[in-house]
Amino acid sequence: LTAIERLSSKLQSAVSVSALAWNVGTMVKQSLAALGALYKMPTRAYLRGLSRVLSGKIDIRPMFESAIIRRRVEAGATPELRQVMAGYMAEHPGKWSRRPREFVNYGMELLGKTDGFFTAISAAIYHDHVSNEMRASGMGEAEASALAMRETESMIGDTAQPVELMDRSLFEAGNAASPNARWLFMFASESRQKTALYGVALHRIATGRGTKQDARVMLVSHVIAPLILQTITNIIRDARSDD
Repeated sequence: LTAIERLSSKLQSAVSVSALAWNVGTMVKQSLAALGALYKMPTRAYLRGLSRVLSGKIDIRPMFESAIIRRRVEAGATPELRQVMAGYMAEHPGKWSRRPREFVNYGMELLGKTDGFFTAISAAIYHDHVSNEMRASGMGEAEASALAMRETESMIGDTAQPVELMDRSLFEAGNAASPNARWLFMFASESRQKTALYGVALHRIATGRGTKQDARVMLVSHVIAPLILQTITNIIRDARSDD
């Protein structure tokens, strides 16, 4: 009986950890990364850009292959998830042979590529918008593209899901290895990031200094992102339902 219980425990642990790396719901929800540019550019311009991406007029491949997105893809999953997985493997080294490790790592890599793909859509839309504005102001093609790339990197840093440990606070990073504190900061980085965007916009509006960008932040935070997230959640729930 003890051997069966140990085997059952191992199987349950393997399934639980594998589900973190191969969570289809989490992968699908990465599509929200495509909204990042909407925080920083006019709504109509974003919709035109999205239309151009969907019609193939804006090629996202150069952006996906750029250093900005490649760093995200190479990082794989979020720092929080990578730390949980690394900690579990370190605590249970005997349970992880080469093939299970490769299976879990491939899932984490796929999660990173999914995030990179949708972030690349947002980045391509924003880069196209900024470079067009720069050229319209009389700037040369090469200079406009280079400046737009710097602006795009800044936009990604402000709006995209953090994928590097350095993007987290020192307090979070210092307590990430503690079993008692790890759960508290499981998803703190992105939550803190989005809360900061929302808080700044709300403060400006409340003090009478609100801009159209602040209104967009409120719109995305309160209406667009929640609706998309709820739709995705409902689709996944219906797909898993036995009814």
